[in-house]
Amino acid sequence: MLNISPLTISKIHIIGIGGIGMSGIAKVLAHMGYQVQGSDQQLSANIERLNEQEIDVKIGHQENNITSDIEAIVYSSAVDQNNPELIAGKKLGIPLLKRAEMLSELMRFYHTIAISGSHGKTTTTSLIGHVLKDISPTVINGGVANQDGSNVQIGSGQWMVVEADESDATFVRVPATVGVVTNIDPEHLEFYGSFESVIDHFKQFIEGIAFYGFAVLCYDHTEVRNLAVQAIDTRVITYGFEAGADYQICRFQSDLTGIYFDVCTQDKEIVFENIFVPLHGKHNALNALAAVVVALKLRVAPDSIRKQLACFEGVRRRFSKTAITQNIQYIDDYAHHPVEIKAVIETAKPLTKGKLVVVFQPHRYSRLDSLFENFLDSMKASDHLFVLPVYEAGEIKNNRKDHVDFAQAYQSETGGICHTIDSKNQLAHSICELNLPIGSTVLFVGAGDITKWAYEIPSLVEEKIGQSA
Repeated sequence: MLNISPLTISKIHIIGIGGIGMSGIAKVLAHMGYQVQGSDQQLSANIERLNEQEIDVKIGHQENNITSDIEAIVYSSAVDQNNPELIAGKKLGIPLLKRAEMLSELMRFYHTIAISGSHGKTTTTSLIGHVLKDISPTVINGGVANQDGSNVQIGSGQWMVVEADESDATFVRVPATVGVVTNIDPEHLEFYGSFESVIDHFKQFIEGIAFYGFAVLCYDHTEVRNLAVQAIDTRVITYGFEAGADYQICRFQSDLTGIYFDVCTQDKEIVFENIFVPLHGKHNALNALAAVVVALKLRVAPDSIRKQLACFEGVRRRFSKTAITQNIQYIDDYAHHPVEIKAVIETAKPLTKGKLVVVFQPHRYSRLDSLFENFLDSMKASDHLFVLPVYEAGEIKNNRKDHVDFAQAYQSETGGICHTIDSKNQLAHSICELNLPIGSTVLFVGAGDITKWAYEIPSLVEEKIGQSA
């Protein structure tokens, strides 16, 4: 058991411990020897995994969950200031730390690699953790790796790899030795207020990298490229498809098994030939290239990099195949921003011999409303489109656009057909009525509970087909 703190802290309580980021922190703290407990509003798979590690989790936020022997309380930005446990902690004078503050404290015990960006953070974090296997890093991720079914990898080495969430600007506080930025797009504008503010915070993130470290920045993305030019006090290494990047993908191809690419330097010197990664899409080639660059700079052997990339199993809810029935494949993806959705549709299209059906669940009214036209544009390559009610994620409508507005606008502005869906039975019936040809794909996209639909709809469709036979 590892305890690298100079002080003994008897008990840490985590409010919202079932969240993907919070559960990861809980696991690392427990491994370091701390007594960890927490609470959440409902039971989840993350909480079940914590229980397996004998971490005590209370369901429901109650004042009596906070006792005087607790020496620190960790909470996320999603926790309301009127939370009874937070109030109780203040009354007892217990130190209160935000999630990012605790993550930063954990990172101080390691050399750290922080991955941020509007999209691709989770996959890139997993890829980097995987290719660095030879140096046994500890990894705290924002998603569950298929490799081991966990969002945390406990290593024995001196490096920690973390997903640095930009949603509430706290990522600028992480003490990074190596910082990776995958892309920057208008996202979380309800928090930042403007895209300019988003860009400024990424600039702060890059400037905060240790002087002896370096930034790995995606040259293909305009805003990231601009920050690379401005980062005069930080060592910068760029990567991408475009000429001008320090490390470039100079040949790319894909098939049903995955992606293949060559890596060369700016002067076209070949670094790697025919790297294979069992993922799909050019965006994942970029994610893999970021991992290659980090691993090379940390002196990981090229043969090890190649080997680890070839056996990477991906991350849950990232182009995850949930079923194949009646020669139709069903895929679940976390994409919930227009850029992500467009990328995943472009990935699915060449892998689909029949028709591509997209089932879209908007995530948050604020996001749908602020990026409405972008969402409309991102779906154009679909052959059939269904939209579910907005997954509110704690928001209220407040005269903002919803799924009905989206369907109407999609039909009037693109000429395509979009149907609103209110139940799983309705969707299953609608898919049956399409009489899809062999080799079709049904793609579920969204960050809400649409993942449940992706697993349940295939059997419902098969059942209805059986009834009509």
